[in-house]
Amino acid sequence: MTRKDQRRPSNGVLSGISTRIVSISSASSANLKIKRGNDTAQECLDSARKGEADIINLEAGLAYTAFLNYSMKAIANEVYCDHAQSYDAVAVINRKVCQENGGINLMVFKGHKSCHGSYSTAAGWNYPVNHIKESTPSFDSGKISRIEIASSFFSEVCAPGEFEGTGMCGGCGIENGSCHSNSLYFGDSGAFRCLVEELGDIAFVRGDTALLYSKEGPQNQSWSSKSVRDFMYLCPQGGCREINGYPGSCSFGNVPANVIMARNSMPNKKRLFMLQTLTNATRTNALYTGKISASNLLSPSTQEITVVKKLTRSYLGKSAFISQSLLEISNHKSQQVTESIVKPVPGYSNIMSHGHDKPSSTFKVYEHKRKGFHNPSSYRKPIKVFPCTHFGKSACIEAGYIR
Repeated sequence: MTRKDQRRPSNGVLSGISTRIVSISSASSANLKIKRGNDTAQECLDSARKGEADIINLEAGLAYTAFLNYSMKAIANEVYCDHAQSYDAVAVINRKVCQENGGINLMVFKGHKSCHGSYSTAAGWNYPVNHIKESTPSFDSGKISRIEIASSFFSEVCAPGEFEGTGMCGGCGIENGSCHSNSLYFGDSGAFRCLVEELGDIAFVRGDTALLYSKEGPQNQSWSSKSVRDFMYLCPQGGCREINGYPGSCSFGNVPANVIMARNSMPNKKRLFMLQTLTNATRTNALYTGKISASNLLSPSTQEITVVKKLTRSYLGKSAFISQSLLEISNHKSQQVTESIVKPVPGYSNIMSHGHDKPSSTFKVYEHKRKGFHNPSSYRKPIKVFPCTHFGKSACIEAGYIR
């Protein structure tokens, strides 16, 4: 069953726009734009950029992409059990592997098959790939891309992507169908399914995934044939730990909670209205419509939401740093190919504000579409970026693509 098959009709209060964008209530439909039929983060962000939709919920890795390339601002974030506003990025493996291999660590899985909770996401891709880069001297030179790191370390990779030309799906099996959001193995649940169905030997997901989607889990699926007791956390530095939702030091680090984002150019009055509506809404009548519904605005673990009071880059913290680190090595590789092809446009800046009143550093930002994984085929010109002049009253960054 695909995500489109899992959609449910509107309950009269929720008007679904996509997996991530939503109109909060019928009373506010005149104020919040509704758009139907978009599934991927790229489609949702394109809709938001055009003013066809208002809000989008993204995990930290994709949120950084939205911040850099789509001029989106974090306005609220999810809150989980025990008031947690972050979660752990973990590796999950079969218990039997832990029991049969003393002193096991991530490096043991070199040459094995991997399952990832989506390409460019924090827990599923950025944190583990960054750990491999830093733990492998030959990779930590800044001259190898994130795709090359993964393909050199693992024999096969299953990591569907949400943006055109992204993703690695050689390890997703012949029944997978695609390398995008409608893949059977997309997202954290898809990565865990990849492990359950033995397409991969290790799954990189958020800390509660195995608890949610195992046979006894509250979000169990038709493929949830194994107990959570059949799996363990693999600690990056060595050893295994029971899966209880609290991996502690047995993780790649904390990831800031998923964020609800809006356009930086949105009028402050409308943004405040949305924040009030969001924070007053409940899971049952506005934001959460049940088990794996494609019209959910919030992830399954969410208990409530709270207003983000920091600048977007500051909120994303370590996740933003890791995302930028991986982006820079990929840009270094692609720039070797594109430097003689892509030239800055006179009169346009190719610097990027980091969410402060003035850019804290400068670097070239080029986006390109890919055919395959390594051969750029077409390129966009640099993004036009202005520094913040009226933070708190208007957009901090006003950026638009130059076509």
